[in-house]
Amino acid sequence: MATSRNIRRSPLHEHLKARGAVFGEVAGWERANWFAREGQEREYRYSWKRQNWFDNQREEHLAVRNGVGLFDMTSFGKIRVEGRDACA
Repeated sequence: MATSRNIRRSPLHEHLKARGAVFGEVAGWERANWFAREGQEREYRYSWKRQNWFDNQREEHLAVRNGVGLFDMTSFGKIRVEGRDACA
C-alpha cells in the first residue's frame, strides 16, 4: 500500500523539523512524535524493551511537567460548513 507522506503539514512543521522532530503520519497529517538529540539518528528502532526514543520522550515529558510546552494540535481541527450549497 502506498502512502502520501509530507502532504498535510502544520504551519509549525519546518520549525519542529529544525529542532529534531521525528515525524509519523496520522490520518494523513505529518506529526512530530519525538525529538532527536543533535547527532542522534532520526529513526525508529523497535524493540521488546524500551524503544530508542524512550529517553527523548522522558526528557520532553519532564520539561513540560516542570516548565512549559507547546502542543501542535493542527491535525485535530474540524471545519463545519453550513448553508444552501454546503453539500455541493
